[in-house]
Parts: sequence; C-alpha cells; structure tokens
Amino acid sequence: MEKRALILSGAADARALEERITRALAARLAEHPHYSAKEAGQIEQLNRSLFPEGCSIDYQTSEDFRRLAVFSQCDAKSPIIRSHRPLLGPVIVAVKKLFWKIVRGQLEPFFAGMSEFNAAVVEVQARQAVEIRRLQAVEAAQESSRAVTCKGSPSAGS
Repeated sequence: MEKRALILSGAADARALEERITRALAARLAEHPHYSAKEAGQIEQLNRSLFPEGCSIDYQTSEDFRRLAVFSQCDAKSPIIRSHRPLLGPVIVAVKKLFWKIVRGQLEPFFAGMSEFNAAVVEVQARQAVEIRRLQAVEAAQESSRAVTCKGSPSAGS
C-alpha cells in the first residue's frame, strides 16, 4: 500500500495530527498571550495548506517538500565561541560575543528576507508539482480516449 502524504490527505492520522497541532497552539497562546483574540482568529483562518484539498501526492514527494520547507528557514544562530588561550581566552570570548551581537542585529533582517523568499519558492514548486500532476492526468485521459477511438474506428481494420 502506498503511503499517503499527511498534507491534506484526509486520512485519520492527518486529522489527528491537525487536532494535536491545534490543541498545542491553543495551549501556547494561552501561556503566552502575545496575540489578541482577533489576531488569533485571523491566524486560525489562514490557509496553511501547501497543496490544494483533494490533491494526492506520493510519500516521497511529500517528504521532499517537507525537507524543502524545513531547509527554507534560515536564521543567524549564535556560533559556539571558545578560546584555547588560558589567560586572554575570556577576554577574546567576551569581545567575540559582543561583536557577534552587533553583527547578528545587522544580519537578522537579511535572514528574515531569505526565509520569506525561500518559503515563496517552496510554495511555487508545490503549485508546479500539483499542476504537473493535473497535466499528467489529463494527458493519460487523452491517451486512453485516443486508444479507444483507434480500436473502434472502421479504418483500423482495413
């Protein structure tokens, strides 16, 4: 049996996953009320699906898009700053950490823009994958109708 994608597959495990995510989000919003009730309602109304409803994709394709979605996010993570020098080491580490805080402040807008761009690219690729599937289905239907027409035509036996 072919594994189905969890993304809008309609399978019981997908519904359970969606319910679990919804409960976790509600609990998180209750713990940290950074959003107003109106904003939470707007967030709830957002279309979070990558593929249109009823779209059936194979497991490998869903895994490929999941990996792309994960890798599309970038941020300026703090590096591990160490020094092997026993006397000057703490000073060097402190200066590097201060320098990194300054540089990170300058890099964060760049990384946010890159994440937004990457997410848009993944979305476009998902739309293209859906369109390719649709076109393949249309082509297969046309091929099968041509095969039936050729078999049933009077000139086929001549």
